[in-house]
Parts: sequence; C-alpha cells; structure tokens
Amino acid sequence: MKQNEQDKLIATFMGHILTTDETGKEQSRIFVEGLGTKLLQDTYRVSWDWLIPVLKQIRETVNTKLSIDDFECYRAMEFNFDVFDYSIEEIYKEVIKFLEWYEDKNI
Repeated sequence: MKQNEQDKLIATFMGHILTTDETGKEQSRIFVEGLGTKLLQDTYRVSWDWLIPVLKQIRETVNTKLSIDDFECYRAMEFNFDVFDYSIEEIYKEVIKFLEWYEDKNI
C-alpha cells in the first residue's frame, strides 16, 4: 500500500474529510476542524499532533468495538504502540498494521 493510500486509510478510520476540487476529484488534502486543511503528506506520518488522536481512537476502538475473539486476535498480533520507545515513523507503521487488520476483520 502506498503512503498516500495509507494516509487515506487513517483519514477514513478517523472520519476526517478528504477534500475535493470543483469537479469532485479527490485531492490529497484533508480537513479537520481545529487542525485545518493540510496535505495528507504533512499529517499523520510526520506530525504527532495528527497521529496521537489516531492512537487514542485505536485505543477506544479496541476497548469498545472488538469482540472477545477479535480482542484475543488483536493481542496476538503484538502491535507496538509504545510512543516512548519508537519514532513517529515506527508508530505510523504500527497504526497502518492495525488498520489493515481492522479493515480485513470488517468490524
């Protein structure tokens, strides 16, 4: 999956709005109230201000939307979301890993 697709995966999970031009063609920009409009490439993979809310949403999802079986599967995947031990690039990779798993589970 290309980085732009990975960023779109996160944006979709977060319910963020991908902007379109006047013809309806999707742009590589995103709008989030409080954070404004940015190029996708300048968001989740390079800014903790954009990535930390994703980690919080993942935690909320794990705690409220996973069945017991899904939760056990999630735990077995050994996602590493320890922000004290990894760079933003490593956390971003783990976020994508989780979201691909979550999308495949169709929860």
